[in-house]
Amino acid sequence: MIIQNRIIKIAHDTAHDDSFNFIEDLPQRLLWIIEGEMSKREIMRILDLPHRYNFDQNYFNPTFERKWIEMTLPDKPRSQPQKYRLTKEGIKEKNRLKIKYSTKYIK
Repeated sequence: MIIQNRIIKIAHDTAHDDSFNFIEDLPQRLLWIIEGEMSKREIMRILDLPHRYNFDQNYFNPTFERKWIEMTLPDKPRSQPQKYRLTKEGIKEKNRLKIKYSTKYIK
């Protein structure tokens, strides 16, 4: 199991390290990587952020406050199966980022 987790981490590192690090605004990094509906844990794993407090303060809360993401279960904010998805504003901002960075960083 440990070996499998290490292989996943190595694959994750090589797949994602350069895919968002060029974005300086931390909430925009979250926006860049989110696809469909994702849990906080999934997002943190992709961003390689092990500490929930850091994630919440620097990535999640600002993104949520900018109304770029929304809960899939808004009536149950602390629910175990809670996931998050882009709002219409989040999709617009993500598309703007794609245009901004497409010629420089997207292969």
